[in-house]
Amino acid sequence: QINSAAKQDSHKEVHYSTVRGFGERPQYLDRVQREIEEENAIKNEIKTQRAYQDYLAAQQPERMTEAERQELLAGLKKRWDEIKKTYGQMPLFIDVESMKLNREEMERQMSEIENDMEKLSKKKVYVEKF
Repeated sequence: QINSAAKQDSHKEVHYSTVRGFGERPQYLDRVQREIEEENAIKNEIKTQRAYQDYLAAQQPERMTEAERQELLAGLKKRWDEIKKTYGQMPLFIDVESMKLNREEMERQMSEIENDMEKLSKKKVYVEKF
């Protein structure tokens, strides 16, 4: 014989709206939210560092190849010869204002080309990337 009585199931209805903390955000969600924000901050920092490194790499001058240098020099020489030929065909004494302006522009262009040719005549030429 069993001396104890069977346990009764208490089927009380629980009203969760009366439980303490009902409707409040669980604490673990705050922790998860903080972790997500920290991860995003780290990702943004890494992205910023990479962008800065890419920017610095793009700013580094690049050495011009010998073929490019020779090609540029040949083009400048050809352009200088064309301007010099036109300049040489002009009269020595010019009294028309537009011809004076043309002559001054040709002189300026030839001077600029000569400066560029002087820079390109060096063995090592570095150019900036755009």
